Formats: sequence, C-alpha cells, structure tokens
Amino acid sequence: ARAKYLLSLQNIDPEASTRTSIDPDFLMEQMALREELEAVSGQTDPRLAVNELMERLDAKMKQLVGQLAIHFETQTPEHLERAREIVHEMQFLEKLHSQAADLEAELEDVV
Repeated sequence: ARAKYLLSLQNIDPEASTRTSIDPDFLMEQMALREELEAVSGQTDPRLAVNELMERLDAKMKQLVGQLAIHFETQTPEHLERAREIVHEMQFLEKLHSQAADLEAELEDVV
C-alpha cells in the first residue's frame, strides 16, 4: 500500500502499466508457484510443504522490497516504471501468500 502511495505521489497510476507485455520469467514463476500451492495437499507432509512455500514467498517479498527502495531512490522514469512492475509482483505474492495461509489453516483444522 505504501509503494502504491509513493507511486501516486509521482503521478503514476500503480494499477496502470505502460508495458504491452508481461515479463515471461515472472509469468513462469507465477505458474510454478500456483502449481506448487495446488500440489501441497498431495505431499507426504502438507503442513511442512505449505510452510516452506510461505517462507520462500516471504523471502521473495523481502527481496522485492529491497529492489523497490532502490528504484524509489533513483526516481527516473525507467526506475519508477520498474517500481510499478515490482508493486504488481508484490501484489501477486501477497495474494498467493494469503492463499497459502488459508490452506495452512485448513490443514491445521484437519488435525
């Protein structure tokens, strides 16, 4: 939310994108993470699997926060556009993390 606000202070709509295509590596990462989340229930220890996934999502989020800080410090149009892209990536990771947390709660209820 703070990153969206900082973008808006620069007259940049955080929800809009000037790019016509999405980074294929990011798309592949999204698909792989979603598939991993869907496969958690079939793991030998699903609670451990979902916990490990959430830890990796947290680490990735921290990495993106660090990148975001750099792009906000160097407020060129290119850096601000990359900041907007990072915000989109963070939104995806936050949503996936929330879904993983919901699954973790469901798994706890089973035991």
